[in-house]
Amino acid sequence: MSTSASDLSGRDRAKPATTDIQRDADRSASPDPPSEGAGLFANNNFRWLCFGSSIVALGNHFTMIALPWLVLALTNDPLSLGAVVSLTGLAQAALLLVGGALSDQYSAKTVSLLSCSGCALLLIALATAVLTPDLKIWAIDVFALAWGAVFAIAGPANMALVPHVLPPHLITAATSTLGSIRQFFGLAGPLLAGGLLAIPTAEISGDFLSASRLPFAIAFALDGLGFALVCIAIIKLRIPPGQTPQANENAFASFLKGATWLRDDKNVRTMISYWMLTTLCLSGAMRVALPLLAGGGSSHGSVSFGLFMSAYAAGGLLGMIALGMAQRALARSLGQTILVVDLCAGLIVIVLGLLPTQSSTALLTQLGLITAWGCRTGFVEIAWLSWLQKRVPVHIVGRVMSAFMLVSLATVSLSALLTGVLADRTMLSWVFVGAGVSVLLVSGVAFLNPRLRSLSLAEARAHA
Repeated sequence: MSTSASDLSGRDRAKPATTDIQRDADRSASPDPPSEGAGLFANNNFRWLCFGSSIVALGNHFTMIALPWLVLALTNDPLSLGAVVSLTGLAQAALLLVGGALSDQYSAKTVSLLSCSGCALLLIALATAVLTPDLKIWAIDVFALAWGAVFAIAGPANMALVPHVLPPHLITAATSTLGSIRQFFGLAGPLLAGGLLAIPTAEISGDFLSASRLPFAIAFALDGLGFALVCIAIIKLRIPPGQTPQANENAFASFLKGATWLRDDKNVRTMISYWMLTTLCLSGAMRVALPLLAGGGSSHGSVSFGLFMSAYAAGGLLGMIALGMAQRALARSLGQTILVVDLCAGLIVIVLGLLPTQSSTALLTQLGLITAWGCRTGFVEIAWLSWLQKRVPVHIVGRVMSAFMLVSLATVSLSALLTGVLADRTMLSWVFVGAGVSVLLVSGVAFLNPRLRSLSLAEARAHA
């Protein structure tokens, strides 16, 4: 039977017109081809994620260097520095559950957009306040609290963006690539920030106070501008249909389930107790004592501080590479290996504290020791996290990791506060020596614990 032209035209008219908007939505909803290489960078959402991650990683290092340096420039007080670091961590710990619950109950894109907007506003406000002549340390404390609170909400939302905006076959490659971006800017960011803070500005303004604080204002403003650009990147993300948040149980009840599991598993309880003790010994030394060692707020010392943090990041990268190469050995002897590494780290921190700072080779030696210290951090922390992730049953891994993060943040905050108190009351060299000796004692006693010595990746997989 022949088909008339009128029939064809009628059927054509019956089909709804496909608009450009609908075609864009179809492309966003349809999965990318299962090629992880070409498909990753061909994905528009991933390109925007890379753009945003690069800006955040770079800008955060400007604030990470400028904020402690500003506190020391204002007060020259280790206790004030310890308090600022501690307040940031405590605010993050207090609102960690809230951030996770918001990301579960609402769109991760919306929560991330609002939190990044808050970061931009806070940084611009701080950049403006820095140039005022009557800036007080309490204003920095308020910023630290607000900054920690916003980051507690932003962290879970930003982590949830990747699985929400990318198809499953791209998630592993995307996570690895975004991690490499963070590592790169962990090396370059502190150097750029330290160089910025060291720029002489006395000629720029007749007001010496405003001129001396201008580099700080520029650093915070650049970070704030970066977060504003990140907001644009988040707006450009397209979430495929079906990625709507599911109703979950109460966040506190969910957290209690994870905390109860941590308490009831003896091996995990032993591991976390050891983690907390070593973190208490070393975290404050890195966050509070290293800025003091670099020069305590002086303009020339900011370059040293930037070099210190870049060396620490480089060491962290080397530690992760070493961890990847040692997987076969760690399958049998993770606990013993970490205890040996921590014993070496204790000795490194002691030598760093006793090293004469006036010699011509002091800076190079310090950089070498700090790189080795960072190598310990990259190796040990990722090894423990890998062991914990393998140990925990899949259906409660999110809740257990939330409880673990809460414990870690609280320990880091306490370590910073204690280090600030010690640095205020004794010589800086003794702060490093005390931290190193404490790690030696903790890891030495831990060698007597057969449960900790016997931990291995193979044992964790078998238990899970």
